[in-house]
Amino acid sequence: MKNKKFLLLMLIPLLTGCDFLTVNNQNNEEGMSNNNTGNNNSGNNEDNNNNNNNNNNNSGDSNKNETNDKEFLDFFNHESKVEIYIRISNQAVTKLKEYAEGEGNDNYEKNEMYHPSTVKITVNGKETTLEEAGIRMKGNLSRDTDFVDDTGHFDINHLCHFKLNFAQTFEDKSFYYTHDWTNNEMGRLSRDDRKYASMKKLDLKWNRNYDNTFTKEAYVLDAFRSEGVYSQHSNLVKLTLQSDSDSFTTTYMALESVDKRLLKNANENDYKGDLYKCTYTDKGKANLNGFNNNDIGIEGPYYRPIYDLKTNGTNNDFSKMKTFINEVKKTYKSDNLNGEQYYNNISNYLDVDNFLRFSALSWVFGLPDDLRNNYNNYYIYFNKNNKALFLSYDNDRCLGLKNGWDKDLKNVSWDSSEAIGSGGFNECPLILRFISGGSNNSHPVHQASKDKYHQYCLDYASKYLDVNKFQEFTNQFTYAPSKDISIAGPENDSFAIYANSKKATLN
Repeated sequence: MKNKKFLLLMLIPLLTGCDFLTVNNQNNEEGMSNNNTGNNNSGNNEDNNNNNNNNNNNSGDSNKNETNDKEFLDFFNHESKVEIYIRISNQAVTKLKEYAEGEGNDNYEKNEMYHPSTVKITVNGKETTLEEAGIRMKGNLSRDTDFVDDTGHFDINHLCHFKLNFAQTFEDKSFYYTHDWTNNEMGRLSRDDRKYASMKKLDLKWNRNYDNTFTKEAYVLDAFRSEGVYSQHSNLVKLTLQSDSDSFTTTYMALESVDKRLLKNANENDYKGDLYKCTYTDKGKANLNGFNNNDIGIEGPYYRPIYDLKTNGTNNDFSKMKTFINEVKKTYKSDNLNGEQYYNNISNYLDVDNFLRFSALSWVFGLPDDLRNNYNNYYIYFNKNNKALFLSYDNDRCLGLKNGWDKDLKNVSWDSSEAIGSGGFNECPLILRFISGGSNNSHPVHQASKDKYHQYCLDYASKYLDVNKFQEFTNQFTYAPSKDISIAGPENDSFAIYANSKKATLN
């Protein structure tokens, strides 16, 4: 199984209104061999920096802004046959590798830069080609610079995650590749708004945890969304990556990016608020238990804040996140506040029901690298009422997937006070006040909320920890590497073993 790393390189959404070039001319490599200087802008904070990724006027550019629901839904329909072909020059792919190296190398500040490629996406036989699309590595521990050597040959035992940017303009002249828009401002503006199926960006993940079916994370994401908790759409795709010297084909998971477009797709009446990505960085844990001044900010070279603002970055003072954390910590530290008083205060800043559903689903699916267990991998969106909503993110360790990190959650109780991923007792005030109460009930819970959370755990376990339901879900996928859910993959639990153990903790 370790040699089967299913590459699902997902799409570059089609720009409506223009003819799309086919990718049959592999001689001219979609701007790959352009000898101009300068990659483009890094685009860490895609909604904060509108000039990061702009389009080129090659095939696929368009001025259409509205979402094409059918294209989007077809792409993420699990029964669709989705294939993604990416052509990248040896120069670009070796620069991609070079720029993705870790902190301390000369190019670390460039590791979020995009590199030129041609992307062809085929959905149920309908083909769309986007020239000069951006591609880079994504992820933290998942980056692997051994996936390609200096001659453009790939090693499928060292795959990595990618991010595609369909709206990249490549106009930064300080890097090795640039697009000269001097006499084509309309083309530049068109490129800057280029989309495929309403998306400017697309995430592509390989099967890093050796899930035999590669469908567990997709199952979790769909469940979150079904229960009203915002999450990414996903699908399994057949990905081919080709350089001047080599190519490989495997299954990858394609996911929509977490950005303003996702928020609008989830609720078109409320998507303009501040969105924060919350992760465990070198600055500390995203436990919502206080902050230092540089813990909240906008990611940049050599700077990874714990709470990373992804929208509305211009002149933002980060006050909503600061206020929220201060209120969480204040009520947590006030020993004279009982559960009811705690609830009455924090409910002015938090959508409590959203948090309880988010937490119950996270417990049911056994997420060791989330807010509760490792103070990591979640988003917070402040809605138009200035209340925090929690979004699930990066659930590739779920439902007994333990390969390489043996954190077993199948026997952990619904009201546990432990943080299994991080170790020790939980440090998140919201978990303590709404779910666990802490060691010896040191932080009195709001009992009505705890009871509601418990009921959600019961309901979701009954609904989703169902072997037949998961088998039916897996059977939908055209490019699932296997549809045998009884096989777990190395070091992992099968769905049935995890589900039966987890449900037993509720008895």
